[in-house]
Parts: sequence; C-alpha cells; structure tokens
Amino acid sequence: MLLALDTVTVPAIRLFEQLPDHPVITAPLVTRLLKTSKPTAGKTIKILRNAGIISEVGERKRDRRYSYVPYIDLLE
Repeated sequence: MLLALDTVTVPAIRLFEQLPDHPVITAPLVTRLLKTSKPTAGKTIKILRNAGIISEVGERKRDRRYSYVPYIDLLE
C-alpha cells in the first residue's frame, strides 16, 4: 500500500519499518529515529498520515502525537 503511493519517500519507508517498535510517535522522535532534519520528519509524518497508516492522537497544536492505529488495535 505505501509503496504504491506516488509521494512515498525512503524516509517514509524507513519510518514505516520502525512503527512496530514505536507505535506512538512525535516529530522529535522521528527526527532521532531517522537521523534526519525536522522538515524531513514532518514530511514523512504527513506521507504516512495521508496514507492512513498513522493518525493524530489528541488535538494539540504543539508536540503532536501520532499512532499506528492498526498495530495498536491488534495489541488490544
């Protein structure tokens, strides 16, 4: 599904592979996990969010959190 997107990037694939170990993520965490810049982390989150892979948790303006809903559903 992710690979079929026109907007997919290598960082998006790398983050997708990290999601089982980190089912709840933030932009600073993505920056550290991928060893990348803040803009790249933000773009990567946006790609996975638009693909429906992650969704925002809560309604915070700062320090937004995103969860890998299908994986969390399996754990519950």
